[in-house]
Amino acid sequence: MNHDTIKEFEDLSKEYFNVPGHKKLRQGQKNRLPKYSFVVEKFNKEDNIVDAGCGGSYFKGIFPNLIAFDIVDYNNQDYVCNILDAPIPEDSQDGVFCFGVLHECPDEYHLPNIEKMLTWLKPNGQLVMRCKAKLVTNKHRKERLYERKYNEYFDQGLWSRERIDQFTQQLNLKLNWVIHRETLRKDQRTNVKGTNFDSSHDNDVVFNGHIWSWSKNV
Repeated sequence: MNHDTIKEFEDLSKEYFNVPGHKKLRQGQKNRLPKYSFVVEKFNKEDNIVDAGCGGSYFKGIFPNLIAFDIVDYNNQDYVCNILDAPIPEDSQDGVFCFGVLHECPDEYHLPNIEKMLTWLKPNGQLVMRCKAKLVTNKHRKERLYERKYNEYFDQGLWSRERIDQFTQQLNLKLNWVIHRETLRKDQRTNVKGTNFDSSHDNDVVFNGHIWSWSKNV
C-alpha cells in the first residue's frame, strides 16, 4: 500500500470536513440514527463497540462502552486517528461500525483497513459496513472528495455486491446479511431494500449502496 496515497486521501478528508459548515453538519446529524436502527437492534447495549470514522459520534448515547474515532477532530470522539493507527486491543469488540468511509478511498486502502478492523473483533463479533456502490448522476459523483478537489472522475472505492463477495472469500469471512439501499430524488424518495442492482428507478437514483455484516469464521 502506497503511504503517499493514503496520506493524500486523509489530507483531502481533513481539508473538506474541517470546513466549519461541514464540521457542524456532521456533529449535528443525529437524525441519521433511524436508518441504522436495525443495526443497533442486532447488538446489546452493554456490548463493546467501535465506531470507525465516527463523524458526530451518533452512537455514543446508545452504547456506553463505545469507542469512537475519526481523522478529523469533532471534539466528541475518543481518538483522532485513522483506522490503521487506532489503539484498539485485539479480540476486544462485539461490533465494529464503519459507515461511509472506505468508498472515499482508493482500492488499495480497503484490504489492510478491513484486516485491521477484523483483529479487533471477538470470535463472534461483527464488522458492519456501509459503502456506496455507484453514483448515477455527475452531480453526486462530484460529492466525492477526490472528484471535488481535482474535478476528474475517480473510478475506485465503490463497493459492488461482487466486491463484497470477493472479500468474503479472500478473507474467509462469514457474510451475515446484506442490504442494498437506494435513495431517490425528493419527489420519489423511498428506500428500496434487496440485493438486485438493477432498478426501475435508475434514472432517479442519486445514491445507492450496501450495508452489510461480516464475522470471522471460527
